[in-house]
Order: sequence, then C-alpha cells, then structure tokens
Amino acid sequence: MEKSKGAALLATFAAVAPILVAAVRGAVDGWIPTGDNAFSGVRARDVFTGHTPLLGTWSSASTYSELDINHPGPLHFDLLALPVRVLGHGAGTAIGMGLINAFAVLGIAWLLYRRLGPAATAAGMGLCACLAWAMGSEMLYDPWNPYATLFPFACFLVAVWGVADLDRAALIVMVVAGSYVLQTHLSYSILVPGMAAIGVLVAGVRLWLRRRADRDAWPARRGRALRWFGGAAALGAVLWLQPVIQQFTTDEQGNLTGLLRTLNESTRTPGLGRTLRAVGGTLAVPPGWLPPSYAEPSFELDGSGHPTWLAAGALVVLALLLVGLGWRAWRRGSTTMAVGTLIGLAALATGLFTALRAPIVFEMVPTYFRWMWPMGMFLWMVVAIALIDEVASAAWFRRWRDAEVPDGDDGSGGRRFGWDRAATLVVPGLVLAIVAGIATVPRVDHGTASPPWTVDVVNSIDGRLLEGLEDEEGPLVVELSVHLSSLAAGPALFAVLQDAGIEFYVRDWPLIRQLGEDRRFREGDADRRLRVTGDTSRRGTTADERLLAAYSPLSRSEQRELQRLEDELTELVEEEGLVWSGDAEAVYEALEKPDRMEEMEDWVERSPQYLVEAGLLRTLWTGGDVGFAGHPLLDTNVYRPEVMDRWAELQSLRDRTLRVYISDVPPPEDESDDEESEDEGSEGSEDEGGDEEGGTTASTTTTEPAG
Repeated sequence: MEKSKGAALLATFAAVAPILVAAVRGAVDGWIPTGDNAFSGVRARDVFTGHTPLLGTWSSASTYSELDINHPGPLHFDLLALPVRVLGHGAGTAIGMGLINAFAVLGIAWLLYRRLGPAATAAGMGLCACLAWAMGSEMLYDPWNPYATLFPFACFLVAVWGVADLDRAALIVMVVAGSYVLQTHLSYSILVPGMAAIGVLVAGVRLWLRRRADRDAWPARRGRALRWFGGAAALGAVLWLQPVIQQFTTDEQGNLTGLLRTLNESTRTPGLGRTLRAVGGTLAVPPGWLPPSYAEPSFELDGSGHPTWLAAGALVVLALLLVGLGWRAWRRGSTTMAVGTLIGLAALATGLFTALRAPIVFEMVPTYFRWMWPMGMFLWMVVAIALIDEVASAAWFRRWRDAEVPDGDDGSGGRRFGWDRAATLVVPGLVLAIVAGIATVPRVDHGTASPPWTVDVVNSIDGRLLEGLEDEEGPLVVELSVHLSSLAAGPALFAVLQDAGIEFYVRDWPLIRQLGEDRRFREGDADRRLRVTGDTSRRGTTADERLLAAYSPLSRSEQRELQRLEDELTELVEEEGLVWSGDAEAVYEALEKPDRMEEMEDWVERSPQYLVEAGLLRTLWTGGDVGFAGHPLLDTNVYRPEVMDRWAELQSLRDRTLRVYISDVPPPEDESDDEESEDEGSEGSEDEGGDEEGGTTASTTTTEPAG
C-alpha cells in the first residue's frame, strides 16, 4: 500500500513540477504581461483598493454584438491579487498563474485518490502531464483567459464526477473551479452550468434511490446533503458577489443583463459539419488533444480538417467505448466507474452542443475552442481509469495478485478495487507522468498572449517613460492608438504607471470596460495626455506634444531599405494592379469572403500607397488567408518572392515601433482631429531607428515640441 501511495505522490509531483518550473523561470527571466495579459496584472493590483474590479476582462463578443459586455466575473483577478501585490506585475502574475494551474492539478489528484485510489491518481496525473506537454511551457503561466481556464476546467469536470458519485467535498471543488472558469471566459457559459446541473441531478437521483432502499437512514443522509449543498450554495453566492454588485449599482446596463441579452442575438455558428470535424478531430481522432495538437489543431480557420466521416466515426467509437466500459462497471458493482462514464458521455454531448452554438464571426479560431483540450484529457482519463478498474477486477489479475501476497492481505483494508494491493497498476500512470513531465520542462511557446518582442518593447522604454514623467504631477489620460505595437505592448504601460503611483484615466470604451468605470475620463479629471502609438507619421499630434520615449527594431539602413521597397511596390501596384494567383478566387469562396478581392482592388484605385504602407498588400502575401491557401495569393511572376519576402519582413518589424508622447489634454472639439502635422526636425534628440548596424534602440527623452 505504501509503495502505491508513494508512486501516486511521485506521479503528482511529476505533473505539477513542470508548471511551477515554467512559472518561476518566466519570473526570473523578467517576463511581464503585455497586451490583454497586462490587464490581468493591473486589475489584480486593483483588488483591495478603490478600483477593486467587479467584472472580468472586456469580451471580444462585444465586437459582433450590439452590446458592450465583459466576461462575467473578476475571480481571476482576485486569485492573482496577493502574488501580484507581493512580487509585482511580472513575477506576481507568472507565479500566481502557475499556482492556479498547480492547485487545479492537485485538486484532480486529491479527488481521484479519495474515490479511486493510487492507480487512478497516477493515471490522472500522467494525462495531466500530457496536457501540459501539449500546451507548452510558456502557456502554463500565461494569464490570458482562454489559456488560464484549461486546468481549472479539467478539475471542474473531475469534481462533477465526484459530486455525481456523492463525494460531498467534491461539491466545494466544483463550485470554486466552475465559478473561476465561468467568470473568466464566456466560452464556458454552456459547459459549466450544464455539467454542474448534470452532476447535481445524478447525485439527487442516487440519493432518492438510497432513500427507497433504506428509509430509516434517510433523515441523517438528507441532513448531511442539505448542509453540504447549502454550504456550497453560500460559497457560490460569495464568489459571485462582485458581479451581482455591478449588476445593481452601475448607471449603465448591468453586465449580467447584457450577457443574457446576447443569448437572443443571432450570429454565425459552425454548423454540424464543422462541429464534428473540430470536436471529433480534437477529442477522438489521434493524436487528438495530445502534442502537437495545441500548436497545430486538427481543424483550420474555415472548419476543414479530418474528413467528416472519420471525425464523426471516431466520436461514435469514443461514445461506445464509454458506454461499454460503463455497462461493464455497473455489472460488476463498480458504481464510481459507471458514474464516471455517464459523466463522460454527458460532457461529450454538452461539448458538441457548445461547439454547435459557438459564434464564429472570426472563423474557427482555436482560441474560442480551447476547452476541447481539457475535455479530451478528461474523457480519456475516464477511459484509462475504467480500463485499470477492468484489469483490477479481472479474475486472472486477482489470482496473480494473490499469488504475490500469499496471506491475501497487504494491509489495504479492502479498499475499492483492491488497488492498494496492485502496485503494478500504478506504474503506467507514473511512467507517463514522468516522461510527459520531462518533455514539458524545455521552453516551448505555442502562441503566448505576451510575445517576447512586446516584453522587449516595454523593457526598452519603461525607464525613459518614467524619467520623462518625473516633472509631471498627474493624473494622466492615456490613449492607445489602433496599431499592432500600441495594442500588443501599450497596455503594459498601465502597469508601469500603476507601479509608479501615477493615477490614470482612459476614454476609449473598450479600455473603460477593461480598467473599470471609475477610470473613465471626465472633463477635469486630468490636464495631461499620454499618447501611445505605433504610427510614425505623426498624425493626430498637437502643437505642444513632446516625445517621451520611442522604440524601433529597425536600423536607419533598414528603414531606408524599407522605404525603397515600398516605393517600388507602390509603383508596381499603380502599373500592374493586383495580379492574383490562379486559385485566389476559389480560396476566398472557400473562406466565404467572396467580396475580398474586389475590396482590395478598390484600394488600387483609391490609394496604392496606402495599400502598400498600411500592410494590406502584405496580408495577401503572408496573412491568415495565405496560411489557409498554403501560398501567396498574388502572382509570383509579377510580385517577385525575393522582394516580397524581404519587404514583408521589414514591414513586420516596423509594426513593432512604439512611441509615447505627452501633451495637454486637447479640447473636446479637437479630440477627433486627424490632421497630419509636419515632423521636420522638431523632435530634438529623438533617435527612432537605432544605429547604422541595426539592433533595437529606445530613444532618449526630448523636451522639444512636436511642431
């Protein structure tokens, strides 16, 4: 028995250690949350202050809805609050997120051990380690809400299994994990309530059946059940208190009301074919949710992937496997495993319904379907544990086991399935946990929401920014332009200001939703404006504006090269127009974008220069549609690959340019003025491009007006 316990403990360590190693490594290496991740750090730091958050982050669902909505609640920020307060935005967010994932894995281990013993625990930990391996190390401490919910959702599903099996303690885990997942991301708005209801319903039916079987014991059982369910309901009320407060105290429409209203809005959904290909390809067709699926999902943006018959057939096989294992478990009296397979089937059905209802305004972006990875892990965890139970209950195994222990007693005390005597059944899960855990340790980035280049940008300018603000008393109104660099790196500057104790306001509506209504700028709140932009043309500046800091990854020689290439391509577009590849029309038909070619050709007539300089032409050479097609959508005989590739590379680097300006807050009537001001020698010591040999350089602060 002790050997089995030790092996299960070692498997748990092997699953948890890589998560903590990745988080600590990120903190030590100076990782900081940028882009949307930065809002997690800022809002976590707001907890227990006058800016305590009541909602989650702003939801991208607002872009295709008539309503501005946030993810339901701030529990994500609440859990990050202490580590961020103690360790700072970077290290605190990384360590805090690592701890959330680690505790989710530990919760899975605890729940499995309580009901099923060491062998099931080891198997579960082996599959948790495989999920971490599939995600890659850098995702294990990334606080972006689609990533932050994966292990907690897996823990929630195991807790639902426990609740259905009448494990009262699992009820508390289900409420906590489910509340965290649902508050953090809307993609779980069907999965969490649906699965929780199924777990409670199964538990209720089983309690009712027990009442019929033993009426004398019913009053005591009913009392215990009511106390646990009452405690869980009270805990849930506490966890949802902040969103409820926002609902009834806001001057605008409450967020919960807005979320309910979105249920009545019609939007584009995948349809049955896309759903079967995506769900079947991730849950059932090998390698399913295992590596390398996280970086290379089985489905494309347009929903293509494995043949529909294969994906659907694999789902049927998985469902039949669960049914068969559940039936056999029921026949031999293994109630826990029978209930587990029932919950697995319910999860599979709920997942299919969720995918069918998912909005795909942005096509089949994997971000909104990441719940399939922990669900796949859970389903195959149920299968693996059911198979272990099958072996442990087999007559041949019992004979072999008893031959190893002649007196027939290894001290297990008759624990369910006799797994404490069958130490050999722990070995497969332990080996899998160790191998997958070791594979997870190396640094692997499958698309973190804080790309390394954005961290470099912020680290290059934060000191210059604070230096330039030494004489500013604040507060400031902060504006982020709609450019890649300002949206990807700019939000981290809110954390820089927050650490420096500089109060700030915003007036862009999505930023208000991200940072809280109490940071909405109203006339008189601030006299000075901080403008963060990736635009190098100086559009939208005012006469008193001065540059505080700037960053560009391009050297001066590279800037000149880029300008020359853009001039050449502009001339080419003027002369030749857009010469498409032979299958471009078919590609856009497949992507359901039949007007895309005509829209691009309109720009040839309106402004070839804008088509080139704004990056529209680049999307036809290297964009997402090109990734779907597998080749550029322009004729390579006209647009030479060696020229286009170099131009696309330099322009992509230029997109990482960031400038920070300060000025007086413009009068209301001037705020939308987009007139271009001249930039002739007015920026003093500004050095946007770095030295002649290349590299990255942050500009020195200049006090001369922009002119």
